[in-house]
Amino acid sequence: MKKLFTILLLSIVSITTTYAGGRYGGGYRRGGGAAFEQGTNLVSLSYGIYSIYSPYGTYVNSLSLTDGASNIGPLGLTFEHGITDNFGAGAMLNYSTYRYSYTFFGTTVKTAFNTTYLTGFGSYHISVNDKIDPYVQAGATFGRSGYSQKVITAQGTTSTNTLGSSFNPTVLTFYGVAGCRFYVNEQFGLFAQAGYGASSAASVGATIKF
Repeated sequence: MKKLFTILLLSIVSITTTYAGGRYGGGYRRGGGAAFEQGTNLVSLSYGIYSIYSPYGTYVNSLSLTDGASNIGPLGLTFEHGITDNFGAGAMLNYSTYRYSYTFFGTTVKTAFNTTYLTGFGSYHISVNDKIDPYVQAGATFGRSGYSQKVITAQGTTSTNTLGSSFNPTVLTFYGVAGCRFYVNEQFGLFAQAGYGASSAASVGATIKF
């Protein structure tokens, strides 16, 4: 994961330097428009394309007893504000759920892990022009998890609900990603990012700028 983050970061810096140098004769000049500037506000929606639960889901699906396994998310909502022309700060809320079930000798067990992540981060933007915005983000993520299980037998149904269970406890961890945003117009953009994110290794999404 660290190698992926480093490679992506170096690639973004290299592409940005080359593009800016060719377009502006050796240096980026603001005034022609920048994708990220002081006072910029960004609201983004994202979807994790590789959840941390995916390997576990593959294992569960490989069991002959398994009826099915699926996960949704993490879905993310992010707000970011431009403090300077290059530096920003923001917060992100992510939610993910993973569910699987199996049946054994007439007993069906349905299990769900639901996790909410709250992340605070700082960011550095290398705006190439008013459309291309490579960036890196680093901060801390606080995760709170819920675990529920339902056992269905001929005699009835038993449910167990526990927050912060030993299966998926409360965590505080480092957050660091590198990505690039492309603006379709002045207010709407698309982005992709990868790194050590909130429950996913990579995510894609859309941004509204105001």
